[in-house]
Amino acid sequence: MRKNVRSPLHGWDMSNDERKKISRNLTEKFREFITQHSPSIFSRHLRNILLDYIAQQEKTGLPPDFHTYMWEFYDLFDLLDCATDEWEFKKEKKSD
Repeated sequence: MRKNVRSPLHGWDMSNDERKKISRNLTEKFREFITQHSPSIFSRHLRNILLDYIAQQEKTGLPPDFHTYMWEFYDLFDLLDCATDEWEFKKEKKSD
């Protein structure tokens, strides 16, 4: 994982210490989202949307700075994959 996260769209940087300070509200909202929506299905749909967009843009060309967005997608998919792994582990543990 990168030490600093930089968003080219928003121009903010976060150090490791700042990333540890996630508010209780944000944590609760994320937990609520993950428990109400299957992370694996959401991740699959989001990946399909992204790939469809890329396929459509092949005709007209991707935005010149599109590569800068890919890190954010990569990190989001990594988060969703981690949530999926935990989700599946908990389902397996319940069925035992």
